[in-house]
Amino acid sequence: MQAGSGTDGMAELEDGTFALVATDINMPDMDGIEVILTLSQIYPDLPVMIVSGGGLMSHEILLGNAGALGAVDVLAKPFGLAELNAIIDRVLDT
Repeated sequence: MQAGSGTDGMAELEDGTFALVATDINMPDMDGIEVILTLSQIYPDLPVMIVSGGGLMSHEILLGNAGALGAVDVLAKPFGLAELNAIIDRVLDT
């Protein structure tokens, strides 16, 4: 499932069962940190991964901050399919 904003993504979660959420850090109306905080309250067992293009915050800073808030990993853009699959396999233990 794909959503154009944090709010849209949260609405989609109400309609289905998901094993993992991947959210961008920068989104319209609700950023990735807000998504992590909200999901940790509503779906505490649902793993969340942050995708980041970097910008003003380095990958290491985002990983530390997002990890402290409950994200299972941070994936820096640009990334390859192998890197994405490795995180998914590790998180879902497949």
